[in-house]
Amino acid sequence: VYSLRNDYKIAAVNLSLGGEKAFTACDTRPIQRILSQLRSVGIAPVIAAGNNGFSQSLSMPACASSAISI
Repeated sequence: VYSLRNDYKIAAVNLSLGGEKAFTACDTRPIQRILSQLRSVGIAPVIAAGNNGFSQSLSMPACASSAISI
């Protein structure tokens, strides 16, 4: 998506993923750098808060501080 940003008007990236539980920001993961890069050029990374049914936490990668978790 990042490499296509000059060819297309991309407003957001939608990810519907489920991963491990996270009770704090998971900014040490490699995905944080990618999400920050997208945000820096105006592309909103919108990520599902969790498809695993967690009720007390987010799942990875929605826990990244650059993610817009929904």
